Amino acid sequence: MEEKYIKRIAVLIGRELTGKITEYERGMLAEWRRQSDKNEQLYQRLTDKERLAQEYRQMKSVGIERPLADMKGRIARLTVRSERAKLIFRLWAGVAAIVLLILVWKGNGWIYHSAFMEEKGLQADEIRPGQTQATLILSTGENITLDSDTLITGQKKMCSAVRAQSVSSPTVSGTEKVKAKAKAKAKANILITPRGGEFKIVLEDGTEVWLNAESKLTYPETFGNAERRVAVRGEAYFKVHKDPEKPFYIETDGQLIRVYGTEFNVRSYEEDETVCTTLVEGSISIRPVGTGQGELVLAPNHQSLFNKKDATACLRTVNPEVFVSWKNGMFVFEEQNLEQIMCTLSRWYNFTYTFKDESLKETVFMGSIPRYAEFDDVIHILEKSGGIKLEMKGQNIILSKR
Repeated sequence: MEEKYIKRIAVLIGRELTGKITEYERGMLAEWRRQSDKNEQLYQRLTDKERLAQEYRQMKSVGIERPLADMKGRIARLTVRSERAKLIFRLWAGVAAIVLLILVWKGNGWIYHSAFMEEKGLQADEIRPGQTQATLILSTGENITLDSDTLITGQKKMCSAVRAQSVSSPTVSGTEKVKAKAKAKAKANILITPRGGEFKIVLEDGTEVWLNAESKLTYPETFGNAERRVAVRGEAYFKVHKDPEKPFYIETDGQLIRVYGTEFNVRSYEEDETVCTTLVEGSISIRPVGTGQGELVLAPNHQSLFNKKDATACLRTVNPEVFVSWKNGMFVFEEQNLEQIMCTLSRWYNFTYTFKDESLKETVFMGSIPRYAEFDDVIHILEKSGGIKLEMKGQNIILSKR
C-alpha cells in the first residue's frame, strides 16, 4: 500500500473519531474496510476509544513534550518486522498523531481556544477545506463541470465527451480527412481548478496529472506522432507515461520541461518569482522556451528554480516529499514564512487574509498540517505555534500579534 494512501486512511479515521468526516469521506473509508478482513480488524482496533485513552494516559505519564515520539517508540517495540506490522505501525502513527493532538488540545488549551473563538466571533466552520472539482473547457467552447463523482464514476463519460469532438464525417474525401485530422490535433482542451479545488486527469497516452488549487492544464485532444506537449499554470504533479518515440514537453511561464518518463512536481503561480520544478524519480531537463540555450538536466531529489524575469535557473538538492506533500494529503512547511503559508492555505481553503502587523509576514514556521483538516484546527495550530492572533470578518482572516 502506498505511503500516501496510508496517510489518507489515517486522516479519514481521525476525522471520523472527531465527528468531522463528510459523507464522501465516510464512503471512502467504508470501501477500504470492505477490501479485506484485516482492514476491518485494524479499523476496529484504531477506533477503540478506551485503548486510545489508555495510550494517552501513558503518554502523559512521560510528559507531553514528545507524545508522538513516545507513541511511535512503544508501537515499534510491540510490532514484528513484517509488511503487515509496518502497515499497522504507520496507520497507528497517523491516527495517534491526530487523536493525541486533539486530546492534548482538549487538556491544555481547547477551552481557551473555544472561548477565543466565541469572543472574537470566529466562525471557522464557514471556511471548508478544498475538494475535488474542476471545469473542463473543450475546444468547441463547451464547459463541463467536474467533481468527485466524475473522477470516480464518470471518467468514461468525460472522455467520451472529449472524443466526440474528433469524430470524422463519413462523407468527406481522403484529403479533407487528412486536413481534418491535422486540425483536430491542434485543438486544445483546458482543465481549470478553482480556489479550493483539486483534480486528477489521465491523458490520452496514460500520463497522470494531479492539479492543485487555482491551476490550469492546457492539452490537445490527441497527441501528434512526433511529440506530446501540454502547458501548465499554477501547480501540478506529473506521472508521465514513458514513450521514447514521442517526447513529452511541458511549457510553464517561459520554461520548457522535457520529460523522459518520470514523476515530478512543477509550481508557478502568478505571485511566484520562479518556476519551481522538483524531480521525484526519473529524469527531466529544463530550458527557456524558444531559445537554443543548453538544457539543465535534473536527477532525482533535484529542484530547479527558473527565474521568470531573466530566464536563468539554479539547481539544488531537496527532499521531494516536502514539495509534493499536497498531493499526498498534507501541507508540509519547511523554513517558510507566515505570508507564504497563508498564501498556500488561502488558496486551498478559499479565504482572504490581512496582516495587521506587517512584521508577522517574515515569521518563519516549520511543521505540517493535514490537508483535509477543519479550518478551526488549522487556526489553533497557527495560534499555538507563534503567538499569533486571528480574527475573522466574513471570509477574511486578520492576523496580528497576541
